[in-house]
Amino acid sequence: MPDIVQNRLLEVVYEDLDFNALSLVTSHSMIRLASKPVETSLCQLVIDSGFSFTYAVPFFQGLPLKHCATRVDVGGKMLTNLLMETLSHKDVNLRGETHIVN
Repeated sequence: MPDIVQNRLLEVVYEDLDFNALSLVTSHSMIRLASKPVETSLCQLVIDSGFSFTYAVPFFQGLPLKHCATRVDVGGKMLTNLLMETLSHKDVNLRGETHIVN
C-alpha cells in the first residue's frame, strides 16, 4: 500500500473512528496469528477483503465467534469497477484502463 494511502487510512481510523489499535497484515500472516489467542483486548474484528469477497470475523477474549462470521460479495474487483465507472462519468473515460484505476 502506498505511504500516502496508508497514512490517510491511519488518520481516518484513529481520529475519525476513534480506534484504540489497528493491525494491517496480509491474509497469509493471519494464519500464523490465528494459532495464538490474542490477549490485548476484549473484543476484536478481523476483516479480510480480497479480490471477490470480504470476510469479517469477530473475536471475543481471543477466540473467534465462528457463528457470527460474515461473507460479503464485495471485493477489490467490484470496487475497482465502481471507481472506473464513477471516474469515467465525471472526468475522463477510463473504461478498459484497469491498470490505471488500480
